[in-house]
Amino acid sequence: MYTRCTCYAFLCWLRSSLWLQFKPHQIAAGAAYLAARSLNMDLTTYQNVWQEFYTPPSVLKDVVQQLMELF
Repeated sequence: MYTRCTCYAFLCWLRSSLWLQFKPHQIAAGAAYLAARSLNMDLTTYQNVWQEFYTPPSVLKDVVQQLMELF
């Protein structure tokens, strides 16, 4: 089931212009954020983890918004 969802997400991602607008590590940060949110993780305790992706909050917000529009 997860493999099918992952393949579908990847194909949708390729059809979008997301990969032209953002660097791979920024897209990874957005995907990690959405995965953590879908698992109901308390993201307030992990504020510094997003710095590991070298992605400013404004870029993270834009990436997440566009990822959400794909689904």
